[in-house]
Amino acid sequence: MTNQTTKQTSSVYNKIAELYSKQFSKPLEHIKYFLNKIPKNGKILDAGCGAGNNSGYMTLRGFEVIGIDLSKKMLQLAEQKFPKINFKQIDIKKIKFPPNSFDGILASYSLIHISKKDIPAVLRKLHRFLKKTGILFLVLQEGKTLYQIMKSNPINLAAQESTEGKNLSDQEMKKIIKTYKKQISVPN
Repeated sequence: MTNQTTKQTSSVYNKIAELYSKQFSKPLEHIKYFLNKIPKNGKILDAGCGAGNNSGYMTLRGFEVIGIDLSKKMLQLAEQKFPKINFKQIDIKKIKFPPNSFDGILASYSLIHISKKDIPAVLRKLHRFLKKTGILFLVLQEGKTLYQIMKSNPINLAAQESTEGKNLSDQEMKKIIKTYKKQISVPN
């Protein structure tokens, strides 16, 4: 993602933060599956945490969570709702943590904001932050883009059209994950 695209994505989410937070106020449908794989009281990175709904859910279940996002407004909402969680405004491509920092990483719809060519490097970086038995839980988008889903709603996401990563086909994502697995020697 170019610096301009990063700024544009952040700007869009800053503008729609409150409406987005209300529309997507519940935790992920499959989050319990992910949390069942994480040790009790484990440490989790919520990469692309938005308004913090998943972070809050995980924290209420006893996990230590750090949430990162591009959008300052989304993070302000997250901090208002969940003041005890550590939230940081960081581009997922630029995050830095020591190796073996997390028992789990949740990347929910955050890869759609990364250019296709950068996704493998981001996955490798996230993997370095995981403990040896850590879990990287990717939530990807198939079918309609976020822009198409929300187009008929009161949220204007016109600028979101420029998101570079959103056009990954199912086949392209499987190829990237397959490549990622080879590069880090993850068993099938």
